[in-house]
Amino acid sequence: MIAKNIIKISLYILVFSFFGFHNSQAQLSLSVSTDQEYNSNPFSSPTPSESVISSYNLGLEYEPNNWGFGYYNNYSQFLSIPVRNYYWHQLGTWFASDNSMLGIYYEQRINKEDYSYYDYSSFDFYFKQKFSLSGFHFLFNSSLAYSSYRELTDLNNFLFTTSIRSAKSFETKTTLIGGVVFNYKTYSNAGSILSGTFGRGRNSSLTQTVDRSTSHFNIYGRIAQSLTSTTGLAVQYTNRNILSGLAKDASSLGVTYGDESQFFDDPISYEGYTYQIQLTQILPFEATLRGSYFYNSKNYPSQGIYLNADDYDDVTKREDSQQIFYLSLSKMIKLSKNANTSLSISLDYQIINNESNSFWYKYDTNKTSVNIKFQF
Repeated sequence: MIAKNIIKISLYILVFSFFGFHNSQAQLSLSVSTDQEYNSNPFSSPTPSESVISSYNLGLEYEPNNWGFGYYNNYSQFLSIPVRNYYWHQLGTWFASDNSMLGIYYEQRINKEDYSYYDYSSFDFYFKQKFSLSGFHFLFNSSLAYSSYRELTDLNNFLFTTSIRSAKSFETKTTLIGGVVFNYKTYSNAGSILSGTFGRGRNSSLTQTVDRSTSHFNIYGRIAQSLTSTTGLAVQYTNRNILSGLAKDASSLGVTYGDESQFFDDPISYEGYTYQIQLTQILPFEATLRGSYFYNSKNYPSQGIYLNADDYDDVTKREDSQQIFYLSLSKMIKLSKNANTSLSISLDYQIINNESNSFWYKYDTNKTSVNIKFQF
């Protein structure tokens, strides 16, 4: 029912935009898209449950002069597991000049009753600034977010993030990119988290005492090289370190899909490194073929391991090694001379293999999806 309502609203706004804002096309933009996906293991579990997942998305932006407003929503429908269907939406506003942007957005996720403990809302204030120095182009980002969970109040937190990224291109068609990211997360409610009856290790009763805050530091470097006029190669290395405190251990709360990963694989909850290689090929008719391989090594200093489905060892710490292969074929078709109206189609395939010394984190996933997006 929600999916049908989203489609109806999308069509209504589409018609309204053509007839009501015909003379303001530079200020108003609308995107309507759908993802149709087959996933062999959408919740990254050692006991997988496959499903076809249909997602319906709507985005609306209005930008008069330097001020902007946007509203975006998504409804995800799991055909084999309808109890996991959820709705997500986001509302934002921003002020932008040629080199800077200041904004705020609010987002919310609403699940069905059986999984209402995944419900959350979040406010995020952010600032971006571009500048150049000695031939390098820099991008500075800073944000402060507050996230609250309707039932899992121990997870309520403030997250401060600041980063700087630099890039420089050379006549050899080589581009060097590097950056650093600092995260500081503090929890509103210090103390313990109870695993209860809704998570991995469902029959266990685990209490985990945690620190109130965690600071985390990432550094990365990327080299991109044009091999021919239609072929590009890029390699990247990322290193992650926890500087202080122990990350919040919510790993016992349950299986993960999409935004739920913040409960079980929070980016600032682990240390380690990532290697990435990406090959891009421009095909005839301006189609793009892109293949990527990732290797992730992760150590979780705040998490013990599950010896089996129920027994938990809090002495031995969790260690994962993950391999990801991703292949994408995409094509954008311009439907107007100025490209404000377009149709984008992509076919995507992904394989994930996650090895772990903890029972609930050994899994394999295969995903095939088709995305169709109209931009007006």
